[in-house]
Amino acid sequence: MKELRPVKKILYLFILLLLMGCSSVEEKKNTLAMEEIERGNYTKAAFLLQEAVVINPDYLDGMVNYRNIYPIAVENTKGKLTLYGKNEDYLREASTYEDMMSLKEGLYNMVPVVHNKLSLSLKIPDYNEIEGLKKDAGVSYYNAGNTFEGLKLDRYKRRKKYFLYSRGEELYSTYLDIVERTSRSLEDARVFVTFMDVKGVVGTSVIRKVDGSALPRIKGSVLDDAKLKRIVTFKELSDTEIKNYLNRAGNLSEKELKSLNTIIRLNVDSFDLRPTRVTQNYYTRTWTERYYVMENNVKVAKYRERTYTEIVYEKRNSSSVTISYDMVDLENGNTIGSGRFEGKSGDRYRWSVIRGRAPVGVMNGVERDIKSDETIINEAILRAAEEMGRDVRNNI
Repeated sequence: MKELRPVKKILYLFILLLLMGCSSVEEKKNTLAMEEIERGNYTKAAFLLQEAVVINPDYLDGMVNYRNIYPIAVENTKGKLTLYGKNEDYLREASTYEDMMSLKEGLYNMVPVVHNKLSLSLKIPDYNEIEGLKKDAGVSYYNAGNTFEGLKLDRYKRRKKYFLYSRGEELYSTYLDIVERTSRSLEDARVFVTFMDVKGVVGTSVIRKVDGSALPRIKGSVLDDAKLKRIVTFKELSDTEIKNYLNRAGNLSEKELKSLNTIIRLNVDSFDLRPTRVTQNYYTRTWTERYYVMENNVKVAKYRERTYTEIVYEKRNSSSVTISYDMVDLENGNTIGSGRFEGKSGDRYRWSVIRGRAPVGVMNGVERDIKSDETIINEAILRAAEEMGRDVRNNI
C-alpha cells in the first residue's frame, strides 16, 4: 500500500478521530442502557437505546438491543398500569402513562430508515393508538387530582393538585369537567408574592444597585420554572401595605389572601469592594547572547551575558456581596423559606514592559481595560441573586 503523504495522513487521522468521537455518544448510551437492564429498569434502558438509535440509525448494537428491550419495556409498563389502576393509585398510574406515551411516541417518531429496519420485528404504533394513550393518561391525571378534593391542603398540595388537573387537560381537554376543575384549582394554587425593600449594612448606593439588579434576577429565576410561571404573581406594594400584611399575618381574610399570601424579605448582610488598583514589580533578567568573530579566517562563536529589566504590571479589582432572605406565609405567619448566599466577581490582567536589550521573542505586553467597579459589583450581586432565586423557587 502506498504510504500516505504527511498532509493526507493528518487529514485521515482527523477524520478517523471525528468518526470515533461521533460513535462514542451512542456507545455510551448503549452501555448505560445495559446497566439499567441489569437493575431491571427496562423502560429507562429503552429510552437510552432509543436515543442511541436516533443519534446514529446505523449503530447496529444499539439497534439490536433496542429491538430486544422495547417489547419487554412495553409489557413491564403495561403491568404497572394494571397494578396501579387496580389499587387506584392514580398518581403512579399517571406517571406510568407518561412512560408508555414516551415509549410509543419515541418509536412512532423515528426516522423512516429506522422504521424499515424494525418493520419485521416491532409493530410501529399509529396515530390513533397514541391518541388513545393520551386520553387514558388524561383520565388518570383527572382521577389523581380528584384525590385532593375535599381536603384541607397546604400550598404545596394545592400546587400539585393544579398541576395534575392541568396536565390532564393538556391530554384530554374534553373529559368531563376537567377544564372547570383546572381553572378552579389554579385560583387556589395562585401565589401572590411581594418583595420587601432591601435593607443592608452598606451605603445607599449599593442598596440601590441590589434593588435595581438583584430583584429582577430573583424573579426571573423563579419564573424559569415553566410550571411556577403559571401560578406566581408578583405584586408591587408600598412599605405601609406590607407592614399591615405582616402585622395581620395568620389572621387574613380570604379576600386579602387572594391579594397577597407571601412576603419575601431581602437583606444585604455584607459587601466588599476592592477598587481598581495597579501594582508593578521590577525584575532583572539575565540571558546569554551568542555572536561570531573571525579568528585566523575562521568564524568562531562567542558568548556574553546580557541583562534587561522586565517591569510586570498587574491591574485588578474584586467585589463580593452576601444577601439573605426569609419568606413568610401570610396564611399562618410561618417562615417557609430562608437562605444566605454569596456572590463574587472581579477582573485582573498582567502585562510587561521591557527595558534594555532582550532576547528575540521577548517584547512588551499590551495593556487592556478591565471591568469597571460598577460592573463587578453588579456581577457579584447577580451571582448571589441567581443562587437565591433557585432557593426561593423551591420554597415558594
